[in-house]
Amino acid sequence: MIRDLLELARDYRSYVVVFFRERHAMVGPRWDAIHKKREAYEAFVRRIIQQGQQDGTFRGDLDEKIVTFGLFGMCNWTYMWHNPGGPLSIEQIAQIFTTLLLDGLTPRPQADFALMTDHTEMQAYSTARQD
Repeated sequence: MIRDLLELARDYRSYVVVFFRERHAMVGPRWDAIHKKREAYEAFVRRIIQQGQQDGTFRGDLDEKIVTFGLFGMCNWTYMWHNPGGPLSIEQIAQIFTTLLLDGLTPRPQADFALMTDHTEMQAYSTARQD
């Protein structure tokens, strides 16, 4: 999914640029159709995240709407900085984004306490795990 979003941004960059820069000016039936499709895709991604949270694959303490917005934000913003002739391919960037997202969603084992330096953070995490 991440690679698909990045490939679309790369392959249709000029359209993506115009869309993100001018979408605030879109109105009427065309905007309604685009908005409906965007909402459906967002709901699809949110359901994947919710399912992963329910079955324990993903952390349950993260708001699925914010995780979804973070995913789209990472992918949609690449049109601003990605250089097709640069050192990283879309596939490599997609792998980095995927690792970043999935590692951030992976439930934290108790061993992570060793990485926490703030006592307040440890207490909040411990309390949340007990609830």
